[in-house]
Parts: sequence; C-alpha cells; structure tokens
Amino acid sequence: MSKVGKSILGFGVKLKIRPEKINIVDTNVIVDDPPAIGRLQDDQTNAVIVPLMAVKEIDALKHTKPILSSRISVVVKDMNSRQHRGDPYFYISQGNIRNYPDLDPSNPDHHVIATYLSVQEDYPDIPITLISNDGPMHTFALALGINISEYEANRADTSVFEHALPHYPAMDFSIGDQGLLTIDGCYEFSQGEVPENGGVVLHGSSTTQFACIREGNSLRPIPADISVLGIQPHTLLPEATNWEMHLAFEQLLNPSKEFVSLVGRAGTGKTLMAIACGLKQVKQGRYDKVMITRPFVYMGDRKDMLGALPGGLEEKTFPWLQPIYDNLEFLASLSRENDKVIKELQGSTRLEILPFYQARGRTLNRVYLIVDEGQNVTHEDMITIGSRAGNGSKVVVTGDVEQIDIYPRDKRVNALSHAVIDLMGEEICATTYLVHPVRSMLANLVATRLRRS
Repeated sequence: MSKVGKSILGFGVKLKIRPEKINIVDTNVIVDDPPAIGRLQDDQTNAVIVPLMAVKEIDALKHTKPILSSRISVVVKDMNSRQHRGDPYFYISQGNIRNYPDLDPSNPDHHVIATYLSVQEDYPDIPITLISNDGPMHTFALALGINISEYEANRADTSVFEHALPHYPAMDFSIGDQGLLTIDGCYEFSQGEVPENGGVVLHGSSTTQFACIREGNSLRPIPADISVLGIQPHTLLPEATNWEMHLAFEQLLNPSKEFVSLVGRAGTGKTLMAIACGLKQVKQGRYDKVMITRPFVYMGDRKDMLGALPGGLEEKTFPWLQPIYDNLEFLASLSRENDKVIKELQGSTRLEILPFYQARGRTLNRVYLIVDEGQNVTHEDMITIGSRAGNGSKVVVTGDVEQIDIYPRDKRVNALSHAVIDLMGEEICATTYLVHPVRSMLANLVATRLRRS
C-alpha cells in the first residue's frame, strides 16, 4: 500500500496524491529554466521534488552569481506559490545522508542523491528519475545505479540552423514574374530545411550557380556582384564560394527583414558585414542612426564591476568595445570614401557605439541596431533589447554559439540559439549560419580544431 498523507518537514516526504512518476530536480535545472517545475509535472501527472540542498544552493547563487538573480527570483516565487496553495504535485524534501555510507555529507550533489535514495525507499512502486544537467552528477549517479536523465524541455536543436545553404538543380524551379523562381511543391521547404527568408544555391551546370532567398512560395535570385563598402562575398578556402555571405548581405540590406541573426564561428565576417551594411544604409537615409553594442562579460559573470575600473565611462568600456573600433578602422582603410563616411557619421552622432546596458533602456526609432557577441546575452536581455525596436528600425544580432562566456555554457539553452529558432520562419525575421573563414586560416583552425573542455 502506497504512503499518502500530509507533507512533512525533515527527512523523507509523504505524498498527498499518488503520481504516475516522481522527478527529483537538481539545482541547475530550475536555474537554467525557471518554469521547469511546471513542465516536469506534465499537466499534474508527475510529482516534482526539489531537494532541500538545491534550495540552499539557489539562495547562495544570489550572492555568487548576481547575473542569475532575476531567474532565481522567478524560481523562488514559483516555489513559494506552490507551497502556499498546497500543490499536491510539488515537494521540498531531503534524505538522511548518514544512512548512505558511500555519500559524502560535505558534497552538495550527494545530498541530492540522498534525497533520491530516500524517496526510492519510501515509494519503490513509483518510477523515479533524477533530472540533472550536471556531468559529474550523471557519472556518480549512474555508478550507483540511479535513474538519471538530462532536462530537455529548454534544449534547442541547433542543427536546425547549423549548416551550409542547401544546393538544388535550377531546372526543378519554374521562372515566374519579375525573374522570381516558383517553388512548385517538389521540395517541402515548409518543413524547415529552407525557412522563410532562408537561402538556397541553384545550379544549372558545374559552372553556373547562384544564391536565392526564399520569400513565401518564391525564390528571388541574389545579385552575384553584391557588395557593401568594398566588402564582397569571399572565403579563404580554395575553390569555394561563400554563398552564405551572399544571403547575409541580402538580409542585412533588405529593410523588410527587421530582425536578422548572423551566427557562425570566429572569423566568418559576421560583425564586419553587419557594420558595413548599417553604415551604408544610414548614409543612404534609410535609417537615422547606426547603434552598435555588445555585452560585457566579467570574471565570475559579474555585471557590477565597472565602478572598480579606473577612468570615466569611455575608458571603462573601451576594452570591451575595441573590436567594434577595429572593424571600423578596417572599413576606413579600404577607401577614402569609407573613411569619410565613418568620420561624418561619428561627428554627427549618427554612429553610436555604446555598452549593452545603455542600449537596454532606449526606445529606438529608425535605428539600425547591432548587438555583437549575442551569445553572451541572457534570455531576459534578448527580449528586452528586441522590444526596444521602434518604427522603422532593424535589429541585427551576431554571435558564435561555440564561444559562450555566460552561465550556462550550453548552446542548446543559449538565448541566441533560442532567438534564431523561435523567430525562424517569421516574415520579418531572417537568419544565416556562416561557415567560411574570411579572417585568416589560423583563426579558422583555432575556431574549428580547438574545443573547450
């Protein structure tokens, strides 16, 4: 007979209602995804137990990782609400770690495991799973024969966008009005291979190839000679064509694509293209201003250390913004006209380079906004910066999901990955995954061969 009664404090837990499953949730899960408890309850068929040690760790994270404070606040409010209303599918519990000689009382992970073992002893007839995204936790739990699983609900499948443009025979598409090629159903582009505003490469022979952008049920050819401020699609790889760069230029120069994300490894030209296209369009009068920003990433994920640095605001922020100035200097070196345009826009304040936190509070009308290093932007900040865009504005986010410097360092839960996938297919949104090196072969080798541990 199963134990069903009033929830108690202390060791163990007494379930109020018999669930189909019990999920023991590790700290990292609810911090990574604040709605995790509700999702794991699965329409109130599963019980979710948060170990008391996890609650203590969450409280400690408020002080050691201030960047997580907003997430922690959401998690705590959710748990408090469930406690006050007596949610029969939610419990906070702990196991008596001294009952298990293989466990170390000084190790927080072992307290989580003790909670699992205790619940398993009390309810051997109910399936129990420990949900954690911590590698060492998995190693130890599996060694003890514990049923452990990763939390997948907030994991994005980055393979959806991490690929070069697909190639198709041009003869498979019929030419319609205004030179557009009609998609006649032979390819199921709607299934995700080529999303709205995505690209394809069509080839009529071994030497005749061209890139197209998909717009609804048509493919619009992209000019083969497309270039911006002297930057043309190119690659350092021999006998290769950078079709992705053709598509990116088309997306960046088209005002109807109001949100553009450029993703790719270091050295693929993301920032340079975004800046060049912004300068050109402000000079043409399409936008009133180019605003370029990037997040600051400190040791320990701190956001509050600017005051400790010497100098005024410009001196404090210059080290983080230097890569932006490097790109501007490179563009200026390509021609006298570029140099003139950049100096003119800087002098008239139509080119603004600023710290990310300053851009967050602005209302941006007729602004071409570039968010560089977008992989280091939190979900909350990604929403905030996107919602700043006013009438006639364009938001361009560039980033490398292989070089994440904020918690968690997992591209599957990264805000940039989610923004790309969540907005993919929308009529005013576009994305390109850049695959070819344009900076140097050394940069390409480092980006592709060296992996983080």
